[in-house]
Amino acid sequence: MRIERITDRLRGAAQPWELACFAWIPALLVGFTAWYELRNDASLGDMPIFRAASTAVIHGHSPYAAPNAHALGGFDTFVYPPAAAYLFAPFAVVPYTAAKVAILALGVASVLAALRLLDVRDWRCYGIAAASAPVVNSLALGAFSSFLVFGTALVWRLRDRPVPGGLAAAVTATVKLFLWPLGLWLIATRRLRAAAVCIVATLVVVVGGWAAIGFAGLATYPRLLHVLSQVEAHRSFSIVALFGLSGTATTTVTALLCVGVVAAVIVSARSADGDRRAFAVAVLGALVATPVVWMHYYALILVPIALYRPRLSGLWFVPLALWLTPSAYAEGATWRILLGLAAVGIAGAAAFGFGSPSLPRSAHRARRRDTSGIVETRPVRADG
Repeated sequence: MRIERITDRLRGAAQPWELACFAWIPALLVGFTAWYELRNDASLGDMPIFRAASTAVIHGHSPYAAPNAHALGGFDTFVYPPAAAYLFAPFAVVPYTAAKVAILALGVASVLAALRLLDVRDWRCYGIAAASAPVVNSLALGAFSSFLVFGTALVWRLRDRPVPGGLAAAVTATVKLFLWPLGLWLIATRRLRAAAVCIVATLVVVVGGWAAIGFAGLATYPRLLHVLSQVEAHRSFSIVALFGLSGTATTTVTALLCVGVVAAVIVSARSADGDRRAFAVAVLGALVATPVVWMHYYALILVPIALYRPRLSGLWFVPLALWLTPSAYAEGATWRILLGLAAVGIAGAAAFGFGSPSLPRSAHRARRRDTSGIVETRPVRADG
């Protein structure tokens, strides 16, 4: 049997304690999460929201609630562009149980495929990623974060292919608007054709999605996002929540953080290892700048970790440490918010050279100038 062959290969490649820590425990954890969510009728909290929104747009109706605190206070309303509802449509037209199975299976597969796209070859990294609190939280909620990890990794993988790379950035950022720094990264690294594709595709997807429902809700959408941030931010892991900001202060601080992300991505792109460093800053900066951050958003930390540590190292345990506060919400607890921000900071430290970086196999060659001034290439050590 295929499973037996896989088991035999693992036994030949790993110690028993490694199999227990990085294979069986993650498998049991993910398996238990899937079992619990499938047998619980009230599980996968985000899934009913997306199913209802998808059903609405399929019939040409608006999926949006009124843009006021009362309507948005229950954390049970659809707040994404209509295109996101259309992407979810296949899960809305199949039986509910089948949709739950598909969401859970694709959620796990998306994270594992993302690591593969990022040239992670160490099997232990896959196990520890699957067992991390953000990934399990994303699976339990039926959230999009697992798919965002895949989309972000795909942007990196296709970075030198303008059309598919630009399309990947456009779709990923459209599903979750806080990932707008992905488009900025294309511009900062002078991938102007890909950036143009990203901008055009984003406009087509966003405008096309709204056109399909007669532009219902478009005029009030900015207001909806503003009210949403005021209602939800204080329960999240964001900097806004850390300082207990509200009203104009939230808007001002968010704008300043966005400006800081723009500057950081541009400066990073001009430094040594600019492509990779700026990409890590863009992903982590998105988590810092948005006023609303839930636990499952931190699954995106896996992307810069994979870029800088394609083999198992201490950095891979950072998302695992978030099990200290496994709740999707920080609920205003300072220590929880600081723990999330610390995870982002530690991952960012790797991008700026703290510790000895190890390059993925895709970065096989580096340029150096010898004492005679002749430029030559040589393989970059990838064993870290």
